[in-house]
Amino acid sequence: MIVNNELSGDNFEVQEKIIDAVEQLPIAGKREAKKTFYLTVTAYSSTVDQCDGDPFTTASGETVHDGIIAYNYLPFGTKVRFPEMFPEKVFEVQDRLRAGASTYLADLWMETREEAIQWGAKVLKIEIL
Repeated sequence: MIVNNELSGDNFEVQEKIIDAVEQLPIAGKREAKKTFYLTVTAYSSTVDQCDGDPFTTASGETVHDGIIAYNYLPFGTKVRFPEMFPEKVFEVQDRLRAGASTYLADLWMETREEAIQWGAKVLKIEIL
């Protein structure tokens, strides 16, 4: 148990080992990429004309939120990063593009249609984490 920022109790050694282990955990933004390639990244928002079905629910069943991407060629839950644009931010594949979309096309979810339009299309490096 930690009391006043100090360890106490019968399990002092166990608690100390747990704290040491937690301090050694990797920071999400510092993970090494398993694979890297370039693709075109566009953006979409939760509007009926840009989505199939409920515009606030992704293809995986998640509620849309910042950090979601649509990509057809990685499993749901895959973590990715776009280091040139967002070096410390980790995104998660939770949505899909239209059937037949290129393997080199991903879509970032944005809160508003205006943000998505302003984003446009960018060729970015993607890191699969």
